Amino acid sequence: MSENINENIVELEDAELEEVAGGKDILKVRKGEVNIRSGPGKEYGVVAIMLRGDELLNLYEKKKDKHGKTWMKVRAVDQNGWIRSDLVK
Repeated sequence: MSENINENIVELEDAELEEVAGGKDILKVRKGEVNIRSGPGKEYGVVAIMLRGDELLNLYEKKKDKHGKTWMKVRAVDQNGWIRSDLVK
């Protein structure tokens, strides 16, 4: 693992943010059990586990990881974290 795990994170432009978020303030988990992570990538620790149908507050910050996956910053219950964009609707 790289010493600086943030070196492969890419900030998204405003047009890309709108496309990913769809302008929604509340997002719903699409899959059975998903991890909310402390940063935008699988190498970050899990801060919460959410279930299908659970609601998350969209904090409108998006980043791409080194694999090209888009991550969204969300608020889950009383914890901020990151979830892959394809896991929410």
